[in-house]
Amino acid sequence: KFSEKWLREIIDPKIDSDLLSHQLTMAGLEVDAVTKVCEEFDGLFVADVKSVEKHPNADNLSVCKVDCGNKELLTIVCGAPNVRSGMRTILAKVGAQLPNKPKLKSISLKGVESEGMLCSAKEIGLGEDSEGIIELSPSESVGKSLSDVIDTGDNIFEISLTPNRGDCLNIHGIVREVAAINQMTIKPIEMETVKVTAEAVREVKLSAKQACPRYVCRIIENIDNQTKPPLWLSEKLRHSGIRSINTIVDITNFVMLEFGQPLHGFDNDKLKGCIEIRFPKGREKIKLLDETIIEINDDTLLIADKSGPLAMAGLMGGYESAVTKDTKHVLIESAFFK
Repeated sequence: KFSEKWLREIIDPKIDSDLLSHQLTMAGLEVDAVTKVCEEFDGLFVADVKSVEKHPNADNLSVCKVDCGNKELLTIVCGAPNVRSGMRTILAKVGAQLPNKPKLKSISLKGVESEGMLCSAKEIGLGEDSEGIIELSPSESVGKSLSDVIDTGDNIFEISLTPNRGDCLNIHGIVREVAAINQMTIKPIEMETVKVTAEAVREVKLSAKQACPRYVCRIIENIDNQTKPPLWLSEKLRHSGIRSINTIVDITNFVMLEFGQPLHGFDNDKLKGCIEIRFPKGREKIKLLDETIIEINDDTLLIADKSGPLAMAGLMGGYESAVTKDTKHVLIESAFFK
């Protein structure tokens, strides 16, 4: 799955969605479906929750003062368990049109007038989470219309790939096909080399060079993994069928979807000694990200440190070294597993 808008950010042939779908199918990348990214909505804005107080007449409700870019704060009654002061979220103003619902009216809830509604991801059509209101990155501009953040006219293309076309399991793979079909030139990707400022290093030992000819990693220090990723990033993941987890994991998934290069993040504080790429030494076990404990087959390539296996190369990471919201220092791996 991929977003048509994401593709057109890199290459934009002067053809409509139907012809693009036809071209891809005729090139052997069969398009199974083209669907809208979400239902139409109107009157939704990025808002900042300035204060939260207990509702005077209801234990399960809160009275919030919300800034949505106007001079005056709005009073919003909210029942979400995760609402808090300083939170950036989505506000549906009075008169807003939510997907498949009547226009929003001002209503009195237990004696307090609510001038709108703070929205969950499910209410907007941006996911299935309805447990609480959607939490946005602090980088989102207060008062900005959600329709300016999300292109509701975007389409999700779903294609069937034959096993020999792994090169098209990423946006740039599709870009190459579209460029060739339409006789267009792809602009070179410009990337600045990031200057090394951290002093932390970790030795890499390639003990299985045939199975892994190339393994590189980098330590990034003093990050805040509790900050929500920007909406454009989590939306691009959603359009590709991947849910947002946390900023580090989301970035690694984003790079994989755009360039086809899988990455993996380890919590650097949980690692011991050098990173070694090797095969199992006898009957070794690993606790995986899904918390299952397995005995590793003899021919399974491992990423390990002094304490033992950290991950099954290219398959799944280990639980003990996993990145969490509390991770401060991360080691990012990029490798070629034969």
